[in-house]
Amino acid sequence: MNQTEFRNPGAAYRGVTLWMLNDKLERDEIVRQLRGFRAVGWGALIGRTFVGLRTKYLSDEWMDMIGLIIQEARQEGLKVWLQAGFMPSGIPDLAPEWQHRVLVRQGRGEAAAPGQVALAEAGEYVYAARPLDYTLDLLNPVAVADYLVKAYEVPWWSRFQAEFGKTIETVWVDEPHLRPPDLPWSEQLPGIFRERWGYAISDHLPSLFAEVGDWRKVRHQYWRVVLDMFLEGYFKPVSEWCAAHGVKFGGHLMGEDTVNAQIGWTAACMPCYEYMQLPGIDHLTMSLTWPSELPFYLTPKQISSAAHQLGQPEALAEMYGVSSSRISFAERKRIADWMALLGITYRCYHGSFYSMRGVRKRIYVPHIGYQQPWWPDNRLVADYAARVSYILRQGQYQADVLVLHPVESGFAVYDPTFKKAPHDRINEPPAIRALTESLTRVSDSLLKLHRGFDYGDETLLARHGRVEGGELVMGEMRYQAVVLPSLYTLRKTTVDLLARFMAAGGAVLACGELPTRIDGAADDPVLRDLLAGVKVAADTSEALGAELDRLIPASVQITAADGGAAPGVWVHERRMVGQRAFYTKRTLKFQTSPS
Repeated sequence: MNQTEFRNPGAAYRGVTLWMLNDKLERDEIVRQLRGFRAVGWGALIGRTFVGLRTKYLSDEWMDMIGLIIQEARQEGLKVWLQAGFMPSGIPDLAPEWQHRVLVRQGRGEAAAPGQVALAEAGEYVYAARPLDYTLDLLNPVAVADYLVKAYEVPWWSRFQAEFGKTIETVWVDEPHLRPPDLPWSEQLPGIFRERWGYAISDHLPSLFAEVGDWRKVRHQYWRVVLDMFLEGYFKPVSEWCAAHGVKFGGHLMGEDTVNAQIGWTAACMPCYEYMQLPGIDHLTMSLTWPSELPFYLTPKQISSAAHQLGQPEALAEMYGVSSSRISFAERKRIADWMALLGITYRCYHGSFYSMRGVRKRIYVPHIGYQQPWWPDNRLVADYAARVSYILRQGQYQADVLVLHPVESGFAVYDPTFKKAPHDRINEPPAIRALTESLTRVSDSLLKLHRGFDYGDETLLARHGRVEGGELVMGEMRYQAVVLPSLYTLRKTTVDLLARFMAAGGAVLACGELPTRIDGAADDPVLRDLLAGVKVAADTSEALGAELDRLIPASVQITAADGGAAPGVWVHERRMVGQRAFYTKRTLKFQTSPS
């Protein structure tokens, strides 16, 4: 560790602010505010259009202002992130052939929407594909190629290419997503589905909406195809464009915080992070249990796990949005510390508002900027957070345990007809809510036990997982034990990998409902053989801890001053890159209060 850089971390560790350009932009004011960001300890900015903007977006005047921002940022030692010229769900003059399509079920006799095409009829329902205005088909790489020209090359590369990879380090995209409760559809999907699974999805559309036929298998296999098309159609082309032009693909997804939500909005979050050079998440409010009423573990652990495995040093969290303008330094630190312990290494501040004039002061607060009386003292918390960020990028995260992520089990029971508010993460279908709750309980137990762990996504396991020297190797990480939360199905590739791991002496523990299907299809003797060797533990931290202590000595043991457990203390352990884990037990004692 470089002590000089630790004392005064550079811009790379100081986070990025969402600079909400929300009024008539003036050159002197742009320069004044931008210089203020540097003075209070921040390292980068995202100059983005926002509610209240009075300078026409993408006009010559707007481009002049962006050019000024880049010029001044270069002089101040700040980095600039450009927002995608258009977000995928808001593209003007989008050609009909590039519009996203959704699969809907409607009663016979209901009026068809413009452009709607009937795909099948069964019983009282018609199943149809319907286009959405202004919304890009994210499953179609040809549509995305056209979008990259319109949203990346024409507005940004054509004007500012000299600063790409220099002052301009990232192109930021906010929440590329599917459109629940409608299901994603594409003209190419039936052909890809048949090639993958050997039967026609068009013959089984009712199973996606109702519990008819082998609906668990159909739903699981449908979402597997959607996920692959989403990755190949959108994430891979954008990633390749950014890499070819010297910038990072940055941003965050939608619906990251429960199994049910991420299926509807994204199919699965973790596989998407492989294609983002600077992947991110979103955390809203000051609560660390909102929106699911469960501890906010899943969202940061999903992204940090993928980052550890894929060797990505930067895992970003957008923080503080939709909280309160009264948010204190202590509250900002509390949220940042939670995220840091769960593996977040880069902070995105929501946000700095160019103007608070009129109703602007009430839109998506807080305003973390010059309008606040504490603004000259912001460096107190900025320097602290930058030092934590620096530390978290030294060495390699230490984790003994891989927890299998249940999102693909969620594919099998996802119900698009379940009526709820769009952002309700509490009233979810019971079968899929149970998966989120089980994963959260296992995560909570491991945190209380001071055990380092990552999540294992089955798509990433199929791409990067192998067994070596009695360990399950996942990209740059090596695990000595695998824990299964509640699951309904496993991929065939996952079953084979776990079987090799167990044959090499690896331990697999189950703390929930055991799976009964492979690739969504009914019970299989290969799965039964695998599960016969799985150790079933009670779903408590005590039971899981006893099994892990028997199998893998803990590298760090933390006890309270009285010799008892210290479940309120969390551990984030790192080791030098290339150095194998030490299992020399180190005991730390903490004085704890009754509270």
